Amino acid sequence: MKGIDVENILAKYPELIESDLHLVGRQVTVYGRRMDLLFEDVNKRKLIVELKSGPILDKHIGKLWHTRVVSSLIKI
Repeated sequence: MKGIDVENILAKYPELIESDLHLVGRQVTVYGRRMDLLFEDVNKRKLIVELKSGPILDKHIGKLWHTRVVSSLIKI
C-alpha cells in the first residue's frame, strides 16, 4: 500500500483515527510547510497528520516539531 492510499483512506474515514473528526484539508501548506492531512475535532482543536513510510529519521521529527511550533503561533 502506498502513502497516497493511506492518505485517501484516512481522508475518507477519519473515524479510524478518532470519532467525530472533520477533514479540513489535504496537502495544506502553512508558512511553506506542507501537511498531509488537517483535521478538526468537535472542540475545534486541530489535528495534523503527517504520513511517513519506513524508519522515522531525525529530519522527520524536526519537521513535526517545526509544524507544532508554527501551528501554535498561528490559527490554521
